[in-house]
Amino acid sequence: MLPERKSVHEYYSHTLPESNGVSVIDLAAQPHTGFNPEKLPQKGVKISDHEGVRYIRRDRNYMGLNVSLHSVLLRVPIDELSKPIAQPTKVELQSRAILRTPERQFGGYTEYEHLYWRGGWDDRLMQSVTATKIPSDVSGVLGSVSIRRYVLEQYGDISYGSVILNTRDVTDRLGVKLENGDPVFLDFTPEMVLATTYGPGPSVLEELSYDEVEKAGVKASFTNEAEQATFNVAAGPMSLKLRLGKVLKPDYPQHMFGEAEEWITDSGIFVGKAPIEALN
Repeated sequence: MLPERKSVHEYYSHTLPESNGVSVIDLAAQPHTGFNPEKLPQKGVKISDHEGVRYIRRDRNYMGLNVSLHSVLLRVPIDELSKPIAQPTKVELQSRAILRTPERQFGGYTEYEHLYWRGGWDDRLMQSVTATKIPSDVSGVLGSVSIRRYVLEQYGDISYGSVILNTRDVTDRLGVKLENGDPVFLDFTPEMVLATTYGPGPSVLEELSYDEVEKAGVKASFTNEAEQATFNVAAGPMSLKLRLGKVLKPDYPQHMFGEAEEWITDSGIFVGKAPIEALN
């Protein structure tokens, strides 16, 4: 155990801007958030105006069961809509669909989230792609695998891979346990693996090497680049390749409101068989 627990965000303090008054959120998001307002959809969406702001929404939730859904919101000041390039103050997309294994077996769900909020007390950019609720008969080890990105003014630009385990065997082999029985998660940075647990407060229990984690039963690699993060994981009979694009697609409002219900960054999830397909 670490002599004094740290929080995951402390490993990303180097991403904070050196100059005062520079927004880490704007550095990460605003080069890509502008769009041509003439291409905004007028049909198949809900449009409302309130206090000088336009809200454009589209929501689908199959039978209200939260197993297949696509929910989007664009908030933009009305005076921006007369400009050649409009800047929104909120972009939200939340999507969920069924995940299938190569044998077409139910393998859980895919989830994609993009949240961009500006102009309030809780400004942020949050992006994630997740394979979640993986049944134990599909993987006795992997319960949820995700790439998460948080861009927050006080903490910086944070991207990492995360695994929630279907078993305690892996962390027991690593010798990381909590006396109260709370679960231990694995968060993957390019340099190391962090054994973490619930907050509040500092959550990092131990710093681990990739070799240690592989010997305990989970083989992985994580890369974090300016425009994309990738996370490859293999355990038991299952492997997953996750890709999180950080850059919005050109004309992204057309993608988010379109009938095809596309994700608005170049992101994806591939399910394979371990270990050959996982890291090749």
